[in-house]
Amino acid sequence: MASRPRKRADGRWAASIETGMRPGRDGVVKRTRRYVYGATKRDCERALSVALKELAERTVAPSRQLTGDYLDAWLAGKVSLRDNGRRHYEDMLRLYLRPTIGHIPLADLTADDVQALVAVLVKRGLAPSTVHRVVGVLKTALGRAVRTGRLPANPAAYAELPRIPRREVAVWDAAQVRHCLEVAGDTRIGVYVAVTLSLALRETETLGLRWADLDLVAGEAHIRHRLEGRELVELKTEGSYRILPMSAYLVAALGRWRERQAEQRRFVGRAWRERDLVFTVRHGDAWLARNLRRDFFLLIQRAGLPRITAYELRHVAATHLAARLDNPRELMAYLGHSQIGTTMEIYTRVLSGSLAKAAIAMDGLLGAPEADQAAQ
Repeated sequence: MASRPRKRADGRWAASIETGMRPGRDGVVKRTRRYVYGATKRDCERALSVALKELAERTVAPSRQLTGDYLDAWLAGKVSLRDNGRRHYEDMLRLYLRPTIGHIPLADLTADDVQALVAVLVKRGLAPSTVHRVVGVLKTALGRAVRTGRLPANPAAYAELPRIPRREVAVWDAAQVRHCLEVAGDTRIGVYVAVTLSLALRETETLGLRWADLDLVAGEAHIRHRLEGRELVELKTEGSYRILPMSAYLVAALGRWRERQAEQRRFVGRAWRERDLVFTVRHGDAWLARNLRRDFFLLIQRAGLPRITAYELRHVAATHLAARLDNPRELMAYLGHSQIGTTMEIYTRVLSGSLAKAAIAMDGLLGAPEADQAAQ
């Protein structure tokens, strides 16, 4: 088991790994640890990865290494993972993988063991999407074991997983969008809705907007960051970086919001934490996603609108954009998708509605009785 790198008082970064067990002077068996250091967090992570590999090669024959130990070493070696991603993987290992298959020697792990894991997770009542994520993490980890010669094949590659039910997301029409904005007004949640719908941003992208990213004179928004917890991080892919035009409505709404935020800054005074964020809480810190979702839920309840989540606002925007843009590539660039297939799912749903109208029009052209009656 490895610890996460932490910054020491002397400025260096340190981490440790368990290297085994030994009896202490009092006869009690105690864990032994090896410590590694680095001038930066990245240097420490690299040293930790090397130490884990050395430990695995020196003390544990690959054929008898337990799956739980292998998963720990695999995760510690993923030095490029950001904090949120690492916490997500750690949760998957701690809650689901170690308790069920961690005791099995890696070399003995079979497809039947993975299928038994799936059965246990389903019996525990986990959502199908969560089961898919757990097995996905395991599949990725075991894929490395195959590439490095520890396993001849990936036992998780052919697991039968529960079907994820398709949930149809309600798409607000133009009247419902305007009603939502009218009810919300110039409040923080109202401006959030206006920004997300106008620019079709991801939830984390909207929360990560800074005033430096917005040119209210030129009417442009530079999408550069996303908010993870309380921290700004760079976007994951090159295609996610984009410059989007802002409507006159949005520029005016942001201008009014900036004035209200300036008033709040003056009221708070020295307690204000300046981070240049567009969406802040009382003292200038980041507006957390969980609080945004709560405020959005209360808004749609007050407005009496079909229920969607704050995350699904982007889907509403994307659907309306797809109906207005002729080229799927344009929609892909606007949404910051890295794969055209993701964009085409939205485009095809909108296109199917247009094709239905086309069929009705053809009925009229061909003189179908039902079409003639509808025309009358």
